[in-house]
Formats: sequence, structure tokens, C-alpha cells
Amino acid sequence: MKRALRFTAAMLTALTIIPFAASCGVDEALTDIDTEPEVTTDAYDGRTYSHDERLAIIDDAVLKLPASFYDPDAKAEYFEKLDAIRDEYVNPGVIPDRAFWEFEQAKAKLTVSYSGDYPVAVLNIPENLGKNYEDGHITVIDGGEVIESDVSVKVRGNSTAGAAKKPYNVKFSEKVSLFGMEEGKKWSFLANFFDKTLIRNKLALDFASKLELDYVSQSGFCEVWVNGKFVGNYLCCEPVSDGKNRVAIDTSKCDFILEVSPFGGWDFITGAGVELIYDSPEEPTEKQKKHLSELLEKAEAAMKSGELKQYSKYIDVDSFVDLYVMMELFKDVDGYWKSLYFYVKDDILYAGPPWDFDLTCGNVSTSYKEDNYYDYHNTHGHGDGSGDSTHGLRMVHGWWKILLGDEEFSSLVRERYVELQPLIVNLFSDNELGQNRIDLLVGANADSFEREYEQNDTDYNAGWDIDKCYSIYAGESKGDYGDNIAFLRDWLEKRNDWLLENIGR
Repeated sequence: MKRALRFTAAMLTALTIIPFAASCGVDEALTDIDTEPEVTTDAYDGRTYSHDERLAIIDDAVLKLPASFYDPDAKAEYFEKLDAIRDEYVNPGVIPDRAFWEFEQAKAKLTVSYSGDYPVAVLNIPENLGKNYEDGHITVIDGGEVIESDVSVKVRGNSTAGAAKKPYNVKFSEKVSLFGMEEGKKWSFLANFFDKTLIRNKLALDFASKLELDYVSQSGFCEVWVNGKFVGNYLCCEPVSDGKNRVAIDTSKCDFILEVSPFGGWDFITGAGVELIYDSPEEPTEKQKKHLSELLEKAEAAMKSGELKQYSKYIDVDSFVDLYVMMELFKDVDGYWKSLYFYVKDDILYAGPPWDFDLTCGNVSTSYKEDNYYDYHNTHGHGDGSGDSTHGLRMVHGWWKILLGDEEFSSLVRERYVELQPLIVNLFSDNELGQNRIDLLVGANADSFEREYEQNDTDYNAGWDIDKCYSIYAGESKGDYGDNIAFLRDWLEKRNDWLLENIGR
């Protein structure tokens, strides 16, 4: 597999970009940078290019991105300068060195004028790619920085894997940093296809970071092209995995990442009925399995004692409180049942990292015929019968069911929820700076979100239908994009009001 290459246009002195802070969970003010991209126009300095250098320049002349990415004038200049040097293939030495210098200038200009100011990932993958890794290629552009590499790619997810706009897992042969995030070999590109606002996953992960839960996945919005076709806006995320800059466990010892899996395929069931699979290591030794089983048995016994001083020897109580608060606030329809992780580090059980928040905050089907969905919406004799999805508690299973039976743990939950009110309210309502997280995310990514649903005939729009529900599990669209954002904002405000009266009780 080819080594990942990284380079920055040598002549670049400034970029026009949307600040990526909004996409990576950084809370700096989100303002546009007005500087224009520049490429040096200094006079030719008389450099001499060898024949091999000239051939290398021509060989590297293939456009890395679809033609519609590039500014028309920069693209025209690029091809003009390229035509001027093509005779080098048949007539070595007859092309002036200045022509090669001019071509390099045009190429540098093209690198930073690819059609906009937004991070981009271009995937070339096999047709009919499935859920097994296959060879592919990726080009990532973030401002003037370009990463190009052969990669392994597969379609990720369960229900989302069957959607027209597919999510992907991408694996590099060596660690790389994408869009300013910490280095890693594995990356997830989430399509957010079932969420008309496109921001629920990002909003939740940023909130988790503010809670200071450990190992929350960094994430950043980008636009994705697949095999020359623009497919829309994606959220590039660090997946939940072990390793430096990820979940820092030592899989050679008795550390684990575990995932709840109650619908079959689980690896083992604890005494309290918690059904788990080994996420990392995927195939632990018999010694590791035995150690984990004994540890969880002790932890569950301590939880059942109802004494904080006992179970705090085995579990990280703060992480169990904070993840519970987060999961109840956003109210995931899958809740306890899917995409719920725990990890064991140095014989302590931690809750998290959090993952998967597209079917949250009321974005849940009202017509899907299943008790879990009736319970979510408090309909068909479930819940309080209100028909209001902002009511009801979800995380009342497994270890939390045991812990919430302890008044001391419940008190910690209530106290933490009140303590977090400024952070929670700022999700949907302005703070003293006149900013709220929903508006900041939408404002920083508005042009790309518009291209997600744009229906014109140009190449640079995805054309997804905001009125169409692409999943039997998701809620219906509330109207145009602004209407869907308004629903999200209103839902979170009402959910917060309900939880203030009911959480931890």
C-alpha cells in the first residue's frame, strides 16, 4: 500500500476557508477569514529542469479532483500551461525551462482554488462496495493542504449501510491527521442521511466533549465525492477504537472496549443480564476473558450493594453519571440497545465513549410498529400516554437500572443536570455572547448544507430530497431546512424542561 503523501502548495501565503473550529468541536467564535489565496508572481528565476524532473512534472499533472471543483480561470490556465510542455515527451530539451516554471505556478494556484472554501474528501472505490474492506484511494483537501493515499474502504453501519447515501470506514496504512484532528489510521465518514438537519451527531459529540467525557471522537464536516460524483456533506469522525489518540487502553493486558449487543451476536452475558461483545480486542485470550468476567461480577455485586463507596472501587462513577445525562438529554431511540460502549482500563469500568446520534432529539418514526418506538413517543399505551417524545426516561436498563436504585447515585445525576444547565441551554438558546451551538454549526456550514439538498443540474450539488424520508426508522421531514432546525431547537428546549422535573427521580 502506497505511503500517504502530504504536501502544501509551496507558493501559498493565505487561504479563504470556513473556520473548521465549528466542525471539530472548538468553541472559538466562528467568523469568516477574508484573505484571498495567493500564488507568487515573481519573475522566473532562471531555474533549470532536468529531463527527468520534466517528465516527473508531467506525470504528476493529472487532476486530483473532479474538474467541477476548480475555479474556471485557474483550470483554464492550468491546461494552457500543461499544453505548452507536453512536447517534452517526444522532443527532450526543446521546451524552455520557464514553461515548466509557469506550469508549476498554475498548478499551485489550482491546488487552492478547487471551487470553494470547504474541506473535501474524494474517494475512488470499487463499484458495489460492501461491508468488507477493499482497496481504494482517497484525496483529502483542507485549504491548501492535500493528503493523497491508497486506503482500504468499506461501507459502515447497519440500517444506514443500505441507504443511497452510504457511510464509509476508511483505513490508512499509517497514521494521518484529517482536517486538523489527531492522527489515526482509521476514520469514519458518517452520511447523516437520516437526519435532515445534518447536525445531530456533531451537536452531541461536541456536547460530550464539553462534559469532558474521555475519548470522545473528534469530528469535522466535509464534502465527499465518490467515483467522480458529488454525494454531499459528511461528518468525518474518529471511530471508537483503541490506540494512541483514541481510547487509550492496553489490549495486551486486561483492558477492553465493550459494546452492548442485546439483539444477538453477543459474546457473553453478565450476571445482571448485560449482553456484551468484545470490540477490542476482538479475540481476547482465555486469561483475558476470565479476568474480565471476574471483574464485572465484582462490579455488579458492588452496584447491587447500593453503596457508592463500594461500587466506586470498580466503576468510574463520573463517567456513568455524565453519559447517562447525555443519553437522556438527546434521547436516542436506540438508547441502551445499540451503539453503547463501555471500556475497562486498569480494572476500572468506564461508560462511553458516546456514539451514534442521528436518530435522536425527536427524529424518530411515529409510524414504525414496534414497542420501542411507541415507548419513545409515549403512544399506544406506552409511557405516560402523552404522545410527546420529549417525555420519558430511556436509560433505565442494565447497569443504570441498578445504579438508579441507589439514592446517592440518583442525587449525583440530579445535581449534575442542574450544574450543566448553562451548557445545555446554550445548545438551543443564546449565551451572553449572543451565540448558541445550533446556530453556530448551521452558520459555519450553511453553503454545504444547501448543496446537500440543491436540486439544480450542476455537478456540485447532491440533490437529496429534504421532503423525502429515507428511512423507516427516522422521523418525517418538518418542511424546509429551517423548519427542521426549528423542530430540533424546540424539541431540545422542551426535553430540558421535562428532565429538570424528572431526571434522577
